[in-house]
Amino acid sequence: MISAPDNAAGSSARRWSAVAFLAIAAVIFAGLAIAIASHALFATTPVTLTGTVRVADATVTQAPGDGVSAVSLRFANHMNHPVEIVSVSSPEAAAGMLQYDQDMLVRSDPLTEVASLQAPAGRVVVLSVRGYGAMLMATHQALVVNGRVPLEVAWVDANGTHHVSLVFARVVARPAHLHFGSMGTGT
Repeated sequence: MISAPDNAAGSSARRWSAVAFLAIAAVIFAGLAIAIASHALFATTPVTLTGTVRVADATVTQAPGDGVSAVSLRFANHMNHPVEIVSVSSPEAAAGMLQYDQDMLVRSDPLTEVASLQAPAGRVVVLSVRGYGAMLMATHQALVVNGRVPLEVAWVDANGTHHVSLVFARVVARPAHLHFGSMGTGT
């Protein structure tokens, strides 16, 4: 036979177990609610993109095998959001580089590697030997005047999606006094 005090103690323990269970469930529920609310608050909604990107007027300077070539082109961002140019490369060279040099025809100007270039919506970014440009380094073979070289221009849209635009560049004569300069600090 169970006495009343023992029965009351058992009932009290069961009540505390139920209270503890409900308290733990409430903490877990609150944590989930906070996680869901913060995700909704800080999650980025994909941007609706319209328009196109067009790469045109691409040229590379003649270069010997294992040489360096300057790249010039026009990158037209006809999209409704800015994009970021992240690289210019070619299967005809071991490496490519985006760079800044005030004027590659002036020997004293330093050449600085840049990680990327912004292309505002509705604008054209020009890469050339004056200002922002690109280079192909360690060409696999000689680049001969009037030849064609494939270029891959990699860019990232406002949603973070990577794209590659393929264009064929015309090989042009190397300008007199073209100087690839000493490398400055990258930005």
